[in-house]
Amino acid sequence: MTAGTRWSASRIANLIETQRASAAHESGEPLAETAPIRNASRSFDDSLDNDYSLDRLIRPDHHVFVENAYRILLGRPPAPREYHDTLKALLNGEAKTWLLGTLRYSGEGRVRGVAVPGLWRRYLGQRLFHLRGIGPILEWLYALCRLPRSLHTLNAATQVAAGNVLDIDHTVRGLAVDRAPAFDCSEREPQPDDAATSNLQQLHEILQSQIQELEGELALMKVHLHALRSRVEGFFPPHVPDNFEVTPTSLLAIARERVGMRNDVDVSRLSRHARYALFEAVFYESAAVSAKQRVYLPYLNRELTERHPFLDVGCGRGEFLRILADEGIRAIGVDVNPVGLESLEKAGFEVVEQDLLAFLAADARTFAGASVLQVAEHLTADAIERMLSLLAARLAPGAVLIVETPNPLSPFALSHFHTDPTHIAPIPPERLRFSIEAAGFEATRTLFQAKVPVQTPMGADPCAYYMDYAIIGYRSAS
Repeated sequence: MTAGTRWSASRIANLIETQRASAAHESGEPLAETAPIRNASRSFDDSLDNDYSLDRLIRPDHHVFVENAYRILLGRPPAPREYHDTLKALLNGEAKTWLLGTLRYSGEGRVRGVAVPGLWRRYLGQRLFHLRGIGPILEWLYALCRLPRSLHTLNAATQVAAGNVLDIDHTVRGLAVDRAPAFDCSEREPQPDDAATSNLQQLHEILQSQIQELEGELALMKVHLHALRSRVEGFFPPHVPDNFEVTPTSLLAIARERVGMRNDVDVSRLSRHARYALFEAVFYESAAVSAKQRVYLPYLNRELTERHPFLDVGCGRGEFLRILADEGIRAIGVDVNPVGLESLEKAGFEVVEQDLLAFLAADARTFAGASVLQVAEHLTADAIERMLSLLAARLAPGAVLIVETPNPLSPFALSHFHTDPTHIAPIPPERLRFSIEAAGFEATRTLFQAKVPVQTPMGADPCAYYMDYAIIGYRSAS
């Protein structure tokens, strides 16, 4: 059933008569003379009266449309298979003009030769959309031009669906009042009309089920409407004034609250490490960082972690160290900022306050894997190459290396890159992957994660819809 179907009292009464006819046929009793019964799901609109304008042909709901199309254009009703395939094509989004043109300009349709003004031009346009290769591009451009009109149509369809729900509900309530004696459940002698009463109860259940279906369709249409409105607003931004003033909450106040710092502490007298810790508290929410870093757990070599510790390079506040500890994996964290390491040491974590290159050059232990999360963008190109070379020498064969950094393929991520004053330059994914492979890592793959806000259009490249990416590779045996 479509959202455009209107459930009038006459249509529901017709269904009741259909139910009564079915009951009489099963019982073998003659049916009292009634109005002709018309199948509500497979009906021919005989009101067309040879007026085969395109608008009147495409106006009915899907079921009536299919019946009309075959009877008018081919002079016969559709076979069951044809009916099913055409209805399925409609539900899959094929245009009614395309289906009409397919019938009209088929061999059978040309012999019948029914004139449908305006169909050929519309059918020709649909044929362009079905061309291999260029067709989807043309259809996308056409849809883009029609976005404002489509949004208006979807709004109207939502209102129609809501009206249908009310129509059915009111009709069911009216039937319940009119037929109240028929639903009396008290003990009584069987009456001749019991079959009709039973059928009416079944019809009541069917209508209630269809109300629920319509309510589901209405909810789904509202979701699609919201998504479409977001896309339209992305292509057609709102009117903006010549000047636009923003007065948000103090960022320093947010930082003080998150780290528990008193208002009388002079931030300008703090060390650069302490000031950066305040900056992190505002722009890198620890809970969000921890939630997204759990995605790396499946890539770890668990057999190696039972023999060697895992290394978290640039561990910061220790989000990944805590994740590893929850998994029972021994890990060592290295960072140059003592502010975050102090709390980690108190919590029992093994951490080292040292420059990461100096640590890797001096520490001769073998590690089961290494994570370099949101660190590479703070390093020069030479420092990245040096770090990768040292990591390759410290990791066991088969150990995983995970290097995560902001995604420069995303305009959204790129617009926020230099918010952090310690960022040096964004790193293209293919450049970083090449450097990792050249350092002695294999089976590399790129994992894009942290989706940008859904209402932000970023173009056709799916990689542009993620704020971060990670190159994941494994230390080669050689």
